[in-house]
Amino acid sequence: MRVLWLTNSYPHLADPVGGTFLKTQAEALARAGTEVHVIAPVPWVPLALRRKWQRYKNAPHTQLEAGVKVTRPRYLAFPLEDVYGASHLFLHGATQRALRREYSVKKFDLIHAHFAYPQGLVARALSTQLGVPYVLTLHGSDVNTNPQRHPVARRRFVRAVRGAAQALAVSQPLARRTEALAGVTPEVSPVGLNLRHFADLPSRAEARRQLGLPAGAFIALYVGYLYEAKGIREWLAALTNLNRVGRASEGDAADRDVLGLFIGDGPLRGDIERTPNTRALGSLPNAAIPRYLAAADMLVLPSHAEGMPTVLIEAGAAGLPVVATDVGGIPDLLAEGRGCTVPPRSAE
Repeated sequence: MRVLWLTNSYPHLADPVGGTFLKTQAEALARAGTEVHVIAPVPWVPLALRRKWQRYKNAPHTQLEAGVKVTRPRYLAFPLEDVYGASHLFLHGATQRALRREYSVKKFDLIHAHFAYPQGLVARALSTQLGVPYVLTLHGSDVNTNPQRHPVARRRFVRAVRGAAQALAVSQPLARRTEALAGVTPEVSPVGLNLRHFADLPSRAEARRQLGLPAGAFIALYVGYLYEAKGIREWLAALTNLNRVGRASEGDAADRDVLGLFIGDGPLRGDIERTPNTRALGSLPNAAIPRYLAAADMLVLPSHAEGMPTVLIEAGAAGLPVVATDVGGIPDLLAEGRGCTVPPRSAE
């Protein structure tokens, strides 16, 4: 079976974080005998100055890894295009060019789009052109955020969902929200993991020794992009207050402080680096994450909104306690004592 995947994100050396859960799925399908071809268009922004746009320049045009071929055609982009523009038209053109150049003799059996907009609308158009059905997986912001921005965004969402032969959602709350918005109830298909990466983790002491982390510190780990919507400011405020209270009650001893460890990159990295008792490690390959989970005392995910965060599933695989905000699919995931939830946007 030949499947064409459409996504806005797939990991590479210049951005090892984005879409790691998609890479896990695609490689699992390839191992099972499915021929998976991924088209992940890369935005090209004239006179791009921000670091976010600069990193796209280093994305490889083609990549073959673990039996999955990835093609990254360039398309004209501009800030806030998904909100106020028509990025699906630019992506459709880029995808068609990639198909003609890379897959001129191939016949696909199925299209699988990840995220309702813009990939869902691109899949709908290609489905008609190629005469094959498309499946749509909904991941979070494409349900919780984008359709609420303006009426056109909601209509685009409804078209993408209703045109799919099968809609999937990574959590039950996303499925319920999709039904309310589009009148379609997706099948719930949670994000999975390759558990082999968690089979032989070192002890906490050994993991810290290998990573050069302090043996006696209480380490609270965050893994993800360093954006405002991820609750980074609230977590920094909580961390600062926690250490202030701890020092007042136990004396000014650095080894009693909570060390906030941050893996990821984004505009708030400078805020982290200016906060005492933190370490910003930047973006790391997903293969490095299990060892840091083994080294930590807890994982913190303070996001304002989420679908079904892969990092929480990874923490569960590593046996690491979790504190996360009560949003999206997190309450279902952490129910029955599997973790602690707190209100979003609340440092307290």
